[in-house]
Amino acid sequence: YYYALISPVTGVPGSFTKVTTGFTLAQEPRDITVLNQKEAYICTDGGEILKLENVPSGPTSLGIIASGDLARIDSLGETIIAVGAAGIYVSQNSGRTFGTSPTEPSGTDQTSICIMDKNRWWVGHAAGGLWYTLDGGNTWAQSAIPGTTTPTIYDIAAGTQEAMYVSF
Repeated sequence: YYYALISPVTGVPGSFTKVTTGFTLAQEPRDITVLNQKEAYICTDGGEILKLENVPSGPTSLGIIASGDLARIDSLGETIIAVGAAGIYVSQNSGRTFGTSPTEPSGTDQTSICIMDKNRWWVGHAAGGLWYTLDGGNTWAQSAIPGTTTPTIYDIAAGTQEAMYVSF
């Protein structure tokens, strides 16, 4: 990954610095979520979650949590969710432990995740489909996108608790 410090006066980033420490040759970072100024999480090809606490020093591994590649990761409070080819992986304790979602919408190969709160999550799928849970993954409902045929959902973002955006 690359990082740059941003000037608090001008808002302009300085030079970007590449960090390769903490990665193996088999890993490629796919997505990053920043929980706060001192804590970020990276998901990788190969199903690994990395924790970043000291940006210049590189991440430390929290372990391989998935049997396949992870595509996206999101966090809110102590909740961290990573999704990918092998399913949905959830931590409710700031990454100390991960488990699988109690159930999953329409198979595996999830491509996007948006956490609204501890129990409300939105997930996009490679074969199309936008799904949500209101109970922490116990049950799922599909949300239709008008005028589309099963597009891959690449990203989901919530600007507020009342508005969200989906890209496909």
